[in-house]
Amino acid sequence: MKKISIVIPCFNEARTIKEILNRVDRADLSDWQKEIIVVDDCSTDGTREILKKYKNKIKVVFQKKNGGKGTAVKTGLSHATGDYCIIQDADLEYDPSEIKGLLKAVDEQKASVVYGSRNLHHEKRKGFWLPRSGVWLITKMVNILYKQSLTDVWTCYKLFPKEASGDFTNGGFE
Repeated sequence: MKKISIVIPCFNEARTIKEILNRVDRADLSDWQKEIIVVDDCSTDGTREILKKYKNKIKVVFQKKNGGKGTAVKTGLSHATGDYCIIQDADLEYDPSEIKGLLKAVDEQKASVVYGSRNLHHEKRKGFWLPRSGVWLITKMVNILYKQSLTDVWTCYKLFPKEASGDFTNGGFE
């Protein structure tokens, strides 16, 4: 059975952390075994106390020093044991049930790296036209430079083989 490591970086997510963990746990990922890894980046709002209650169910890593999302992701990936890894934000913006669609591309051997997209979603997004225009422009530039056909380079969902996890650097989330 194939295994996916779901890395959830979090910082001050006391309001949403229980719900995202429930959604990730409930997500049907077909024949894939789930490994859930939460990295708390020195939260100060009670998130750490909530996560302590989950330590027997999932992997929980507490950073000793706040290093930003990129550092939390890198830390989570260093604890991953799955064949593939994916990053899941803790703020409820992305629905973990959509991970199954990304895994389908891997299962069908259509791709070894799969990006999600907010632009292909079945729900129309409203507002924030200026930031969305910027993401659209940057996505077009990346597609031209790297001969790709992405629709949303800043998306949260990035599914990739575990061996690619060494390509992440500490610090920012670039």
